[in-house]
Amino acid sequence: MLKTLDLSLKVLELFKERNEWSLKELSEYMDENTTKIYRIVDTLEKRDFLKKDANTKRYKLGVGILELGNKVNSNFEFKEIIHPYLLYLTEKTGESSFFTILEDNQALTLDAVSGKGRIRYAVTTGSTAPLYAGASYRSILAYLPGYLIDATLSNRIEQFTKNSKTNPNLIRQDLISIRENGYAISHGELTEDVIAVAVPIFIGGKIIGSLTVSGPAYRITDKDVDSYIQILFETKKIIEMNEQLLKIV
Repeated sequence: MLKTLDLSLKVLELFKERNEWSLKELSEYMDENTTKIYRIVDTLEKRDFLKKDANTKRYKLGVGILELGNKVNSNFEFKEIIHPYLLYLTEKTGESSFFTILEDNQALTLDAVSGKGRIRYAVTTGSTAPLYAGASYRSILAYLPGYLIDATLSNRIEQFTKNSKTNPNLIRQDLISIRENGYAISHGELTEDVIAVAVPIFIGGKIIGSLTVSGPAYRITDKDVDSYIQILFETKKIIEMNEQLLKIV
């Protein structure tokens, strides 16, 4: 399976060198069996990553690659715009801050800034998590259509720590609370002894992600949480008014 995947990626990489390839050219250049290469290009064509010219029988890159490229460019632009806001949040709170986006019905950490404390909560950019797990993710889930919430909670709910919410009814109650209050709080649900406070971000009236401040529970008081909520609300308002983001989303 991995060998086939590796070979498929090598086929796509060849289109950096030349815009068009025939099946014979690909198999000869790669010194691979023609049948094997045919299966790969046929699959890539069905997925719109390659397009076969009906007359010449030669292959070009398809719209699937273009769509992926546009998505990558969009995320890079998004990250460049969001990063200063994360720096501001961490400067104001002293804790880690990160921006999570909705990506194919799961949550993806697009960008993060580590806290200033000696002991800090490190967030990995590019990491993903299910939408039911923790403040950052439930603050997105709360604003998705009901059928997507149902689909998310009808699947197996993983328990990451002893504090993880695994009861669908309790998660639904929390989603109601998030919609009522406009923010989410979690205590050690994904990582032990970490508190996270998050707010949803809307662009053009559409939920696109969440903004979070998080850190070790031992040094975050209720008063701190209240101040984080206020700072997050203020930052959220500025982000949602950013005209550059309206052009990307």
